[in-house]
Formats: sequence, C-alpha cells, structure tokens
Amino acid sequence: MKDEQLKELFKESLPQAPGNPWFVKKVMNRLPEKRSTGIYSWIEYAAYIAAILLLGAFAAYHGYAISRAAEVTMGDVMYLLSIGSVMLVVSVGFFVPMVRQWISEY
Repeated sequence: MKDEQLKELFKESLPQAPGNPWFVKKVMNRLPEKRSTGIYSWIEYAAYIAAILLLGAFAAYHGYAISRAAEVTMGDVMYLLSIGSVMLVVSVGFFVPMVRQWISEY
C-alpha cells in the first residue's frame, strides 16, 4: 500500500480527536519559564572562556618545556593528553548549548 492509501484508510476508519481551544494555553502554561539572559549568562561565558584560555596556556607552556627537554617521558604525554581532553570537554560544554540555542531560534 502506498502512503496515500494508508492515509485515506486511517482517515475513514479512525475517529477524529475532538478540538479543544484550551489545549494550547494549557500546554504553554506547563512549559518551564525561559532562561533569563542577564548578568549570570555573561559570568558563565567569561568563566568558560577563562577556563579554555587557561588550559591553552598550560598546554602551550608544557609543550614548550617538552620541546626544550632532551627526552619526552610518558608522564609528559599523559599530561598533554589530559589537558587536551579537559579542554575538549570544556569547549564542547560551552559550544553545544549555544549551537542548540541558535538552531532553535531559527
């Protein structure tokens, strides 16, 4: 069966739901309030940016120290990997909600 045939079959055999003018108002009243974009959001953004910059500075400093050293130890590699993974988590935690908000606005 094609989609159109199924649509006609369901339309003929299934009862229609009664219309309720209060449905939209009831649903809208149950939704959570919009998140305010006040000073707290700017503090949050500043904290994320500071964390990303601080982690980047730690990684750059340690990377420079490794390049000046005669040998690279496993601890050096693990340190850089841990900084990179924490930096990735912080970055994703910062950018994913912003991208979702931008997508939902359009």
